[in-house]
Amino acid sequence: MADTFVKSVNDLITNGGVIETRLTTTELSNVIEAAGDYRLDFDDAYQYTVAERYALTLVSFDADFDRTSRGRKTPDQVLEEFRAVAENGDSDNGEMERADT
Repeated sequence: MADTFVKSVNDLITNGGVIETRLTTTELSNVIEAAGDYRLDFDDAYQYTVAERYALTLVSFDADFDRTSRGRKTPDQVLEEFRAVAENGDSDNGEMERADT
């Protein structure tokens, strides 16, 4: 089991291009604000605030993000965009978005 966990961490995080993001203690007040503004629980408000801070697209099955100004994309929508890029070399909106900050 430990080997499977280590392999998964290596595949997904170490070699998978996952970029770690975080908020400063000063930015944590934005989490509380987002929770109140959009009726989000803490973990959703934190994810929303990180997405705002780093200009990221929220990809989630959680419809709570639909109440926010950023909205969300479902995993199926993202997969469709990737398929469009793979097939046509272009997505519906002209390019795939990626935040490199």
